[in-house]
Amino acid sequence: GLINYPLTSQIRRIYANFNLMGSLTDGDSLLLAAENWLHAGGFVEIPSVIVSWSPLLLVGRGDITFNEKFSPKLQLQTSSKAMLDLLNDLQEKSFLERKGVFVANILLGAKAYKLHEDDKYLTLTTPITYRDNKLAIENITVKTLAP
Repeated sequence: GLINYPLTSQIRRIYANFNLMGSLTDGDSLLLAAENWLHAGGFVEIPSVIVSWSPLLLVGRGDITFNEKFSPKLQLQTSSKAMLDLLNDLQEKSFLERKGVFVANILLGAKAYKLHEDDKYLTLTTPITYRDNKLAIENITVKTLAP
């Protein structure tokens, strides 16, 4: 309750399963092994991620790839409840960019639906990406992080 965020103070569950795709060579320094892995097409597969932090419930899968400077590119395909509410709350607290949230709301609002008639929050399926220090939902930048 001491931090100003729109989620509850209790995280019910955060789970992620990662698979390192490709092989690291033995005997090399960690940096050299990582560079060889990257040049041979190595990436991180994410078969499952779950976040249950009320009111948000998000499940997804995706992957993480890296450029030659090891800067990550995260791609997730997600299904979630309360994502629209969370985006709006984070924008009201000036954590997310107003313009990006506005456009994302238009796109996401058109495809959000109630999974059950008595649901309080809308459900939606959407891609979430992070690359070049930018967090995007539906390819709309909602947050630019300092490098």
